[in-house]
Amino acid sequence: MFIMRNIYLLLCLVISGTLLSQKYDLQQIHATQKFYLNNATREALGTGNSKTTLSIPLPDNTVEWYYSFSATREDGSQSLNLFGQLINILEPSGISGAMFGAITVPDGNAACNIYMTDFENARLFEEGSRFTYYPAHSRESYTEGVVKVNEFNGQGLYLCIENPANWEGATVFVEVTALVDTAKPEKAPTTEEIITDGIVNLLGAIQENNKAKKEARKQEEQFRNYWNTGRVFYESGDFETAMSYTQKALELGEHPTLYFNLGLDQWCSDSSNTCTATYLKGLNMIYQLESQEEAIEALEASIQDLEEAVSKYHFVSYTPPAVRLLALKLEEVKAVEKWKRRF
Repeated sequence: MFIMRNIYLLLCLVISGTLLSQKYDLQQIHATQKFYLNNATREALGTGNSKTTLSIPLPDNTVEWYYSFSATREDGSQSLNLFGQLINILEPSGISGAMFGAITVPDGNAACNIYMTDFENARLFEEGSRFTYYPAHSRESYTEGVVKVNEFNGQGLYLCIENPANWEGATVFVEVTALVDTAKPEKAPTTEEIITDGIVNLLGAIQENNKAKKEARKQEEQFRNYWNTGRVFYESGDFETAMSYTQKALELGEHPTLYFNLGLDQWCSDSSNTCTATYLKGLNMIYQLESQEEAIEALEASIQDLEEAVSKYHFVSYTPPAVRLLALKLEEVKAVEKWKRRF
């Protein structure tokens, strides 16, 4: 009896020691992230994106991880406070299902789709191609939610976020936190793991680079479209609309000719009190052009525009001071012996 009692006590001590040695910690992977997603119709027209992706770089020894989300039709800012709520319910043995079920997120009023997948399928998702995902850890047509992921804890995971609406935009907030076993010793990575991580990181960098290039091309196209549209409305005599589109182009990128066009619009719309200052902005940028020839062409074209406007529009009764300013700058530029671009 004495021996049995000692064995029982020893087993209790061993079990107790094992439990006490277990230590879990929470690591915030992403604080609340905000994504504005256009509707599917605008994406089809090439004027916005209805989808985006979020990489999930999980730390070593991740036991499980969680993400919360909320989608609204209104723009704004909010914190989902997932990390703070998880900290409050963390126990030595981890996070119980009952406590996890008590986590709250702000109510949403716009449906969104969130798919958990890997790198390759995230790339297909962004391209609008057919892709696969993990249904148990994904959500479709939800306005808000909290999701626990206790498998697929390898690297290279992504959340693919989509606004399924045809006519309305959506602002989606997402937060991600991982539960990590800090008592488990970290093992040195194998050569295969090092190579795999390197490939995953390289592919991720390529994807981000391609995304940036795609966005830059889209912005360049919008810039040129606004520029050309402003010119078309000027030539049709609608100076107010011309100003609006030229200003939209300037919000995406600056160029001396754009300021000259805006100054011309202002002068023809009887805003002569502001057109001189606008022309000066363009003149101050003339040495930022790539070549002397480009600068001369921009100045000569602007002078010609003003001279033609005097004869074309009967309500224009005088030549603005900008003509003289442009002519002086043209003489200065032509006299430059060696062009040096200035930033």
